[in-house]
Amino acid sequence: MDIFVVDDERIIAETLAIILRNHGYSAETFFSAEHALASIGKSPRLLLTDFRMGRMSGIDLAMEAHSRIDCSVILFSSDLQECDREWQMLQKRDSRCTLLRKPLHPARLLQQVRLSLSTEPRLGLHVS
Repeated sequence: MDIFVVDDERIIAETLAIILRNHGYSAETFFSAEHALASIGKSPRLLLTDFRMGRMSGIDLAMEAHSRIDCSVILFSSDLQECDREWQMLQKRDSRCTLLRKPLHPARLLQQVRLSLSTEPRLGLHVS
């Protein structure tokens, strides 16, 4: 499995997965962090997740996933200032994470997915 797409807004998760599949990636959608975590044994190479969701946030999902598997993470949010403190904490633990602003333009998303899945060393980016 290439990518887990996680968003509690079903239309966003499904749309992102369609974009990824149309560009040759295998993508599985989840509508909660808990459901994605329950399937983490499938070892996705990339976790693409909304920052803010129900009971479990994208940050919580990223940290828990990293304790179980080796994968990159792209988090996205419409309010980057709101998530700044949690983002800084995650960056200190793991630089394989990237933060993108919603709405996600398909070209920018695909560019970041390619970077995140590359075998070159990755640095987390805070993209406005």
